[in-house]
Amino acid sequence: MAAISQKPIFIGVTGSVGKTTTKELLLGMLGRNGRGVGTVGSLNNIDATAQAMMRSRPSDSFFAAELSEDKPGVMDKQVALLQPSVGIVTIVGFDHWSAFESREAIAAEMDKLIAALPANGTAVLNADDELVLAMAAKSVAGVITTVFRRRPNCAPKTSVPWQDRLQMTLVRGSERVTFALNCVERTGFLQFWEPLAADSPQAFRLKRVPQELPA
Repeated sequence: MAAISQKPIFIGVTGSVGKTTTKELLLGMLGRNGRGVGTVGSLNNIDATAQAMMRSRPSDSFFAAELSEDKPGVMDKQVALLQPSVGIVTIVGFDHWSAFESREAIAAEMDKLIAALPANGTAVLNADDELVLAMAAKSVAGVITTVFRRRPNCAPKTSVPWQDRLQMTLVRGSERVTFALNCVERTGFLQFWEPLAADSPQAFRLKRVPQELPA
């Protein structure tokens, strides 16, 4: 993303789950280093994006929009309006099945966000979902992938049985940082990591990631 010089940087977030959480975390994290706005709450249609863009200023550092994938073709106008430099896809689920009838069709609609990214843009993709990972092959933008591995012998700190400890190694060039989180679910960890991956190159440093995420 170093080549992206325009302001604000427009960021699109889509996926079957985690769109709102990812977008809100993104606004909060990026807001530490600059001003920006985004779509309100869980509103994710083209009207919500347009209304939020009217609150944006040329001097803003970023703009983040949650994009709907609820029916075939819905992404086209949203992407054309947003013209994103950064695209984030969380996961392809089974929501809106009646409109698409397959996960592959749902993924194809989400992929329009990634396909619209410029060569100097950035795609942030969940590599644990094979349909999301496949979007990288069609992207001319740079790609950051997220991968998770569980530590089965580590007991959680609470009595909630499905909350396992997660460990992750982040690699970028010669930088490598390995760390673990306590009692954060897989989808929750994804939602914390993706906003960090979308951060500006000046602010994004691998070594600060453990401090940004909850222990």
